[in-house]
Amino acid sequence: MKQWQETLEILHRLAALTAAGQQAAVACVVQIAGSAYRRPGARFLIAPDGSTLGGISGGCLEEDVRQTGLATMKTGHCRLLHYETGDDDDDQPSSGPQTYIVVAGDTASEIAERFGITVEELAAANGLTVTEANDLQVGQELSVPEAP
Repeated sequence: MKQWQETLEILHRLAALTAAGQQAAVACVVQIAGSAYRRPGARFLIAPDGSTLGGISGGCLEEDVRQTGLATMKTGHCRLLHYETGDDDDDQPSSGPQTYIVVAGDTASEIAERFGITVEELAAANGLTVTEANDLQVGQELSVPEAP
């Protein structure tokens, strides 16, 4: 299916879910490095019942992204995920720091708790004092270290 046709189907399904008062999550490939099955702009809709539409990879990432989309619908917090691809086994979420974009209502303590780290660890990973970490701005990009 051509990408524009797939996008149109996703938008129609999103409109139907919204009209029915239901939530949905939409994942989108924003950047790639090297070869990849799908290009930037590829989308993947996750409905509240766990059904999906579209695709962002050859199938190896969809389950992780589906689970993240379902969690996003519960929390209302968007996520930016990074995946490592290569010669190893199936693609997996990358180890190491993740990027998190601050949304309205976020606090440093809630973000730290969500990722299983302390506010001090979150602050240190971003070159902030704890006081600065408690004054987050909507849209601020944070590096979130791996939980111990």
